[in-house]
This record gives sequence, C-alpha cells and structure tokens, in this order.
Amino acid sequence: MHLATTKQIKTLLLADQRNLSVEVIDESHLHKGHTSAMMHPEKGHFCVIINQKGPAKSNRIAAHRAIYKQVASIMHRIHALRIEINYS
Repeated sequence: MHLATTKQIKTLLLADQRNLSVEVIDESHLHKGHTSAMMHPEKGHFCVIINQKGPAKSNRIAAHRAIYKQVASIMHRIHALRIEINYS
C-alpha cells in the first residue's frame, strides 16, 4: 500500500548506522476504516523493528527521538510509527 514510504523509512534509518538491522512493516491495512485513515489515505501506519548489536547507547526515549529525527523529512507521509528496539 505504501511501498515507497516503507523503503524510504528503512533507507533513512540505515544511513550511517553500523551493527544494525531494520525491518519496516506497513500496518496501514490494520487501520482501514478508521476515521483518520479515511481522511488521510496518503499517510500510513508503520512498524519499525530495529535489532542492534551491543548494549543500548541511550535510553528508549532518546532512541525514539533519534528515530523520529531520522525520518523527519517524510513524516508528512506517516500517520503512526510504532517502534520496537531489540539489543543483543
């Protein structure tokens, strides 16, 4: 549904990152029929799963802020962004 945005989120999150894997899932279909989804069909609902090797370098709030900063240029195409971070 939002394939271009899904790919762009992944590209932005992987830029200048090492020891990181990113999976981006378009979950827009789960929100079909919701008022906001119907009013703004150009915006999608996405889940970002980040697997990072090594310990956390910051707390979760700082990590989420950094992710939002990385995708700021395309936030006009994102209605919701669910973030899951795993450390190994």
